[in-house]
Amino acid sequence: MNILLAFCAVLMFIIQTLALKQMRSTNNNEGLSSFFKRSSAYTAIIAIGFFVSWLMSDLNGIHTATLVLGVFYGLVFVLTVLFYSCAMNTGPLSYSAFYFSASLLLPVVASVVLWNEPMTGMKFMGIALFILSFYFINVFGSKGQEAAGMKWLVYCLLAFILNGTLPIIMKWQQTLLEGHELIPFMCVGFGSAFLFSLIGILFTGGFQRQSKAIPTARELRILTLYIVAIAGSTGTGNAIITYLSGRMSGLHLFPLVNGSMIVLLTILSAVLFKEKMSRGGIIGIGIGLLAIVFVNM
Repeated sequence: MNILLAFCAVLMFIIQTLALKQMRSTNNNEGLSSFFKRSSAYTAIIAIGFFVSWLMSDLNGIHTATLVLGVFYGLVFVLTVLFYSCAMNTGPLSYSAFYFSASLLLPVVASVVLWNEPMTGMKFMGIALFILSFYFINVFGSKGQEAAGMKWLVYCLLAFILNGTLPIIMKWQQTLLEGHELIPFMCVGFGSAFLFSLIGILFTGGFQRQSKAIPTARELRILTLYIVAIAGSTGTGNAIITYLSGRMSGLHLFPLVNGSMIVLLTILSAVLFKEKMSRGGIIGIGIGLLAIVFVNM
């Protein structure tokens, strides 16, 4: 059952990634205020959904740890999506998704250091292979990155760190509360993400009246579809991962989910967006997939 839920989370995060890329590609030059406006829209939908679920259950008091970690989660979530979205739209999807998914290294290390989960020789070999895969992608796989430039690499690095921090916060909360307060945690997390998005709109001048062309009805329908897709996939995927983080080993859960994303998004980037990978990049991703096998053994 847990494995099936993990693959459901993979599907949700793939939908999230594709919807984010397509939404930004409709108008690449709208800037930060546009990002925060859209972020506020789908985080509000997610927060309302979890709040309704919370109301329908026994509405008990909320633990301080859930509140504090939920607010921290909301901040990290907004920054993660911001830099991942920037990376996808300044460089190739396949490489951006690989860096994003490879952030599984952080919760894997945290599972060993913070929660004393056993590190076997196979898992250690898997981490070493991940480091080797990064070398191939950055050195021998630079064909796809030359046009993207240093800015893209910075976006990828920030997305790597922040995305790796999210599951650590999830597991931290579920471990402290022994698997309880999942819905309140999600409610506080995405409610905070909504508030941080509003702050982002304020600081980027998004509330000021701007002389822009009024979008057509078709453009509004497409934008609404993307926002709903992001809200549904993000909320569902994160709820599943948070639930599983308190019930599965981090050394198994995070490589399984993120590794599957690498495989499927690499295939989809070639099929849907006709992205070509250099030989070094293909080797690097291949080594990364082999690393996932070792981490799961």
